[in-house]
Amino acid sequence: NGIEQNDFVICFFGTIGQFFDLSTVIRAARSLSRYPRIKFVLAGDGSSLERFRSEAADLENVIFTGWIQQPQIANILKVASVGLAPYKKDANMALPNKVFEYMSAGLPIISSISGELEPILESNRCGITYVADQEQQLSDAVLSLFENPETEKEMSANARVVFDANY
Repeated sequence: NGIEQNDFVICFFGTIGQFFDLSTVIRAARSLSRYPRIKFVLAGDGSSLERFRSEAADLENVIFTGWIQQPQIANILKVASVGLAPYKKDANMALPNKVFEYMSAGLPIISSISGELEPILESNRCGITYVADQEQQLSDAVLSLFENPETEKEMSANARVVFDANY
């Protein structure tokens, strides 16, 4: 259950608890399991980790790393294609640090945060916003980048430019 050289890695780093909607991520991963190169790497620990692990127990495209240190985070960011910010509908987040960590690594962002972040991602073409709870929208966002490597590369470059210019 590892990552291969040419896998399309969607990464998430965070405290696996009340703010994040990983059930929607797991349902999206289930619907994308027919694409063996698409892998979701979910790094972190927290009160909901075991529940999410059991939800994803039968999926080979979801990898839980548990709590990891900065060197492992850096290694995952190097191989990742996308950074994921899967906040719950009621999580009042405007511009979480996680998004800037992804941008600094040159990763396009798939986010469920509307408000301040959505126009930044849209106007700079460095990410896609989906509606929290909507696994079809999340799956579609992942597939749009997976099936269009030029778009993914453009968004990746844009993320880095936005980060360097503004943050």
